[in-house]
Amino acid sequence: RGLFEHVVEGVWQATVDGRLTAVNPALVRMLGCAEADDLLRLPDTSGLYVNPEVRHANLARLRETGELREAEYELRRVDGRVITVVENARLVRDEHGQVAGSEGTLADVTERRRAELAVRAEKERAQVTLRSIGDAVITTDSDGVIDYANPVAEQLTGWPLDEGRGRPLEEVLRVVDEQRRESVANLALQCLREGRVVAGSDQAALIDRLGRELPIQNSAAPIRDGEGRYLGAVVVFRDVSRERRLRRALSYQATHDALTGLINREFEHRLHAALAETRTGTGPGLAHALVYVDLDQFKVVNDTCGHPAGDRLLKQVTGLLQTRIRASDTLARLGGDEFGILLQDC
Repeated sequence: RGLFEHVVEGVWQATVDGRLTAVNPALVRMLGCAEADDLLRLPDTSGLYVNPEVRHANLARLRETGELREAEYELRRVDGRVITVVENARLVRDEHGQVAGSEGTLADVTERRRAELAVRAEKERAQVTLRSIGDAVITTDSDGVIDYANPVAEQLTGWPLDEGRGRPLEEVLRVVDEQRRESVANLALQCLREGRVVAGSDQAALIDRLGRELPIQNSAAPIRDGEGRYLGAVVVFRDVSRERRLRRALSYQATHDALTGLINREFEHRLHAALAETRTGTGPGLAHALVYVDLDQFKVVNDTCGHPAGDRLLKQVTGLLQTRIRASDTLARLGGDEFGILLQDC
């Protein structure tokens, strides 16, 4: 009796036809009633349930199987407010083994359900956001094993989420250095080990599932819970093929002559490097040679035949000089009709 009166869950007993015969104070408060008689006077409990037909079906199955059933329902309080409850019910039999009624408990899970829905909505918003952004995102657990990848990550790596989930990050996200052709360290494990955001190399390239290479920019950050414990890592990367092409093009244009394709400003750096080798004795050769070439009376060609003819002449001279030097030598255009040749170890 003490348990019946003071337990926080609602407790009820009912006849075969569904009329309540006993309710505890917790159930009276749960439904917003003034006293127990408000519930005991009801002809049956159908009016309390938002979807009574679902409960009737569950009770019918309970009578057939006799097993304890747990089900979730929505109840309507006397003030009209709807609450969510979890009900556990069982059959009550008389001394002859005949079904005499039913009894059970009701637990109000409205707040828990609201919190679950809020968490679910937040998770859905996060997933929608991850699916919508242009960057590729992969999350891992604390061991670097993949548990999520957004569509962009699936497309760039060639691994669908269903196949990539549960695999080590380095198996799906294979990253190498473009220049050294060496594998790059696992950023997820590195950021977890160092406890900070880690940025990848400027020369990082992704090798997708089919073996194709794609320049990327990548970074990783640890994921922490409310108490600061590491739950995993999030790796973000994006395709930077266009940016790197533009950067290479700008670098090429800044160091090469547009007409002949020969280097120009870079020639001075190579000349200084050659001088440093001879002065310090660190180079393989004892000496290098510098050749300065100037086209005599080149202005006459431009004046009489026009600049297009002069440009063609410069290209022809470039081709001629290139056939007369070694692969280790450097040919550069220094000015309008001036060329420089650095002969290594000569």
